[in-house]
Amino acid sequence: MDSYFETAKEVMHARLEKVNMNNNNQSDNLDSESDLEVEQQELEALELASTFRRVEYYQYIHKRPCYTSGLTGYAFVQDLLNGHPDRMYNLFRMDAPVFLNLCQTLEQSHLLEDDRHVTVIEAVGNLFIYSIS
Repeated sequence: MDSYFETAKEVMHARLEKVNMNNNNQSDNLDSESDLEVEQQELEALELASTFRRVEYYQYIHKRPCYTSGLTGYAFVQDLLNGHPDRMYNLFRMDAPVFLNLCQTLEQSHLLEDDRHVTVIEAVGNLFIYSIS
């Protein structure tokens, strides 16, 4: 995306230089067509500048939070399992069926057990959130 901004800056500066050169080279007896052409070039340069500023605002200034769930623990993991697959993959680096299979394997091999306060799913979820992703 940075290359887009660099290209947009170069184009904007080139158009502004062209407009400035046209303004400097104008004589007092120019016809109305060349005046309209210069005004059109100025308008295009302003449109490009405003588009550049808009894109810059939404990429760098206006940040929209991505993970805003108020859930914690088991409810949070269940929300991830039942929610959007990309969100699950971004946090756990695996799909929901693979995650559930891992939990089941750990439980069946007696490496993890449900506790009074924490389930196997919640424990594995916390493990991946804090150490893997």
